[in-house]
Amino acid sequence: MSLTDIIARVDAICKKYEKYDVDNHNDPIVSGEDVFARLYGVVEADTNATLQKSEAAANEKNTATAVKGLSKEELEARNDSVSALKERIEAIPDGSTTSGAKQTGGWTASTSYTGIKIDSASGITLSNLLSKVLINLDGEYIMTVGNIQNDQGLDVIIEGLDTLKNMAHDMNEEFDRQISLMDEIDDKVDRANAGLKNTNVRLKETVTKALDGIPGQHVAILGHMSYPCLLQCTKAQECLKKVIMVLGALATTELLPWLLY
Repeated sequence: MSLTDIIARVDAICKKYEKYDVDNHNDPIVSGEDVFARLYGVVEADTNATLQKSEAAANEKNTATAVKGLSKEELEARNDSVSALKERIEAIPDGSTTSGAKQTGGWTASTSYTGIKIDSASGITLSNLLSKVLINLDGEYIMTVGNIQNDQGLDVIIEGLDTLKNMAHDMNEEFDRQISLMDEIDDKVDRANAGLKNTNVRLKETVTKALDGIPGQHVAILGHMSYPCLLQCTKAQECLKKVIMVLGALATTELLPWLLY
């Protein structure tokens, strides 16, 4: 084996196993956790491989224009098998639609079909496949962003509800404290009213006893005599002093209008 054959053999082996070489896959466009970048790299690699195969086929003679050694029935059977395979491929859901509609394209199942061609009329091109992939990725991204926004909105609503709940709890506690204060105030008012009534009763009894100590004739004199004449009566003066003392004590309280009434 010559040196040229060895080099050609090594190149062929390297080319065959180059997809397992880690250094060839360190391109930043296909690295990381980005699903789109990895899928785009795979599609680009398949495209490059297809282009290389097409160039190699163009350099060779076209031996597929006519198939020798096959009968017309066998050729029609092969065409029917290809049509059935095409329908099975189209029946595979792509995830972008839910209607399950099939693309008719330009392929037709016919027994008179004499060639196998994949061209732009069939609707199955690399650009269509890539556009479907991009649409699926964009749809997943939009759904993800929408879910994140919905989650953020729900978080805001939950925070607002928690705030309202805390406010309601604080208001209930404040109402409980106010109720206890109002009860205490009512108790103090009731005790003050009871004490006031008792004081009024005692004061009324004291005034009544003081007036009962004045003789009947002096009481009559109090109704008909003038003030200078009253001063001449010693007993009347003493009784008046008692009354004045009682009235002075009453003047310091709010019970004087009640007594006068």
